[in-house]
Amino acid sequence: EMGRISGSVIAAVLLNRDDFKAEYEVARAELRSDLGM
Repeated sequence: EMGRISGSVIAAVLLNRDDFKAEYEVARAELRSDLGM
């Protein structure tokens, strides 16, 4: 249970960081392209 909560907290913190969001969007677009989506 604590692992799930910790993961949620870490994800929330990272998604509020502008530098992480920029890298995340690039990686997401690349993955979707590779998967043909």
